[in-house]
Amino acid sequence: MGIIPDLSKYEKFQNVTQGTIRYYESGSGRDVLLLHGMGAYTTADTFMFMFEELAERYHVIAPD
Repeated sequence: MGIIPDLSKYEKFQNVTQGTIRYYESGSGRDVLLLHGMGAYTTADTFMFMFEELAERYHVIAPD
């Protein structure tokens, strides 16, 4: 494992009327929704260092 977690294996896409939404999803158990803030450089990647650890116990979704 590298220093920066690779979340690409959890990456999914959902087509909606206005375009396409990218999100990460993994795990099982109670749902945890990770919502990033607004502004430059804020994406679901904000949670890269906690995503896999949370997914060990929860069903985690991090949308863009």
